[in-house]
Amino acid sequence: MESKAANDDGTSASLLASEGGNIDTLTEVLRAGEHVVVYTGAGISTAASIPDYRGPDGLYTRSAKGRTIQPCDLTAANPTLSHMVLLALLRKGRIKHIVSQNCDGLHLRSGVPQENLSEIHGNMYIEVCAHCEPPVQYFRDFDVTAQTRRHRHATQRTCSRCGASLQDTIVLPGETGRLAWPLNWDAALDHAQRATHIIVLGSSLQVMRHYKPLWCMSRVKGKRPKLIVVNHQATLKDKQALFRISSSCDDVMRCVAAELELDVPEYSRLSDPIFSESTETKHQASSTACGHKEDPTNEYEEKTGIPPKTGAGGWYMRGAVKRASSTRPFGKRKRRVKSADHPTASTSSSPSQLE
Repeated sequence: MESKAANDDGTSASLLASEGGNIDTLTEVLRAGEHVVVYTGAGISTAASIPDYRGPDGLYTRSAKGRTIQPCDLTAANPTLSHMVLLALLRKGRIKHIVSQNCDGLHLRSGVPQENLSEIHGNMYIEVCAHCEPPVQYFRDFDVTAQTRRHRHATQRTCSRCGASLQDTIVLPGETGRLAWPLNWDAALDHAQRATHIIVLGSSLQVMRHYKPLWCMSRVKGKRPKLIVVNHQATLKDKQALFRISSSCDDVMRCVAAELELDVPEYSRLSDPIFSESTETKHQASSTACGHKEDPTNEYEEKTGIPPKTGAGGWYMRGAVKRASSTRPFGKRKRRVKSADHPTASTSSSPSQLE
């Protein structure tokens, strides 16, 4: 990764030729240091080889065409250039907060503090004891959702403090997010209300458009935050946006970083909280002591007597693919997104204690 995010094989020059004016405007918005909030979707993670949903090769697109959907190991992905540029912008005060629909944990892994991040659909690396007060977050270096599903979020592991069952943090379609962290709805709503500009990166907004408090829809149009969209495909907010840049997130953020002369940090596992702050399960700890690494899902088999399912792909394959198999496009369903209109306020103003 480049420290100054220099041009990449002419792509930046080509993008500047076609979208130069809009990129200049985007850069000036960030340079001005107003209250800029960034909303991210699956498109920011495609450069990490994580398929999106509605892109040309997305999960829903492949399903609609009857094409095979291959399992994807999200734990093999690392934060992209866009993730690292956002971290640099946050450190410089150019952006104030990030609201992400993604459960892949890449924003947190890039180094973004939880106070500056709202993962409104959860994080695949975090499981929580909701019985402790305040609730305790457990960071893991594996997907904690291997044995969970819609409305059944117990991970089959227990809290080392109180012995209660741990639960994942994922909010699947039709569910209401009730955890204070890592969803952090309080901060998302607070920053939305204070925002002068909202920048959307890599989202068609099929889901996020329903979250009306994030768009300050109770205000008259002229008093709402100004909107800028970066997404290959058209979105449902294009008519309300100042403009949409039809390009990949990495290409646009590379140009922005170069224009602002940002010193973009390189991703390192040494500073990745999923690895540096993760808590071993009892099976991982015992297997490490014995000199080998044991699959944490074996704890499930010991507890229940049932062998863990293989090839299920955790929340990503079970939740997303099940949703993709519908005969109707997601955006055309007449359904209420519960967490959109009634995001649950958290009971604490800072991240719960980490274990």
